[in-house]
Amino acid sequence: DAIQIGSSNDPLLTRRPQSGGEVSPSDPSIVASGTCGSNLTWNLDSDGTLTISGTGAMANYSSYNDMPWYRKNISNVVIEEGVTSVGSYAFYSIDGFSGVSFPSTLKSIGEYAFCRTSLESAVLPEGLTILGDRAFKDCSNLTYISFPTSLKSISQSSFSGCKMLTEVTIPEGVISIEGFAFEECTNLLSVTLPVSLKTIKLYAFSNCSVLSEVIYNGRRSEWIEVNVSDWNNDPLLNAEFVYLGVAPSHTVTLNANGGVVEPSLLTVKEEEPYGEMPTPTREGYAFNGWYTAASG
Repeated sequence: DAIQIGSSNDPLLTRRPQSGGEVSPSDPSIVASGTCGSNLTWNLDSDGTLTISGTGAMANYSSYNDMPWYRKNISNVVIEEGVTSVGSYAFYSIDGFSGVSFPSTLKSIGEYAFCRTSLESAVLPEGLTILGDRAFKDCSNLTYISFPTSLKSISQSSFSGCKMLTEVTIPEGVISIEGFAFEECTNLLSVTLPVSLKTIKLYAFSNCSVLSEVIYNGRRSEWIEVNVSDWNNDPLLNAEFVYLGVAPSHTVTLNANGGVVEPSLLTVKEEEPYGEMPTPTREGYAFNGWYTAASG
């Protein structure tokens, strides 16, 4: 039989659970609420907006059915200022919300946090330093992702299976792209990579079958210093490269060795062929070519 609760028992009905979870809200516009961290609360309103409030870190969950809003109808997610982390599995496999608002206080996103959600776009805030493995894996509706310069690594399998991504820009500051990071992004056409990049691990761009353009913010001589695993990164390595780095210029003085040459000063850039060199003249001599050193 149902428990009968009399009037004037608001302290009981609105009490927050000691170990997190769900409470009965007193606001009629809030359909569910509870805690999700030592100093964090959550509210789900009648429009389907889930709001995370408070200060500090969100709890980590070991699987999708551990999250306190499991099986709730969520259409939008707002994470307010003060929240410093999104817990592991926090929104795993939740279908129905297309966007999420992140605070500037966010420092980390846990593993599987948004894996298999219906998320369409995400702007990761400056200050974020940790992106957990598989954080956005298999987000099949994701068309846009923006990374902060504070992030140092694109984690393992973090965007694997995001089949609607067509362009990805990795900002300066990122040092590594871990294994399987963009595996099976089958509509990915273009990738922009930073000069700060040092390592691309195995299978990072595996099965990115239409990848045709890689824009590198440095020079070719800098790109060849990047440690790129040849394990199933052929789509990246076989794409057309565009190098945006400006090579340094040098002034070369031509010594005609007693003859006459015009122009006698050339401006050349490293890594770029100059073109046709001028031909000097000297009475009684035939020109056979330029030396590259003053003697020898």
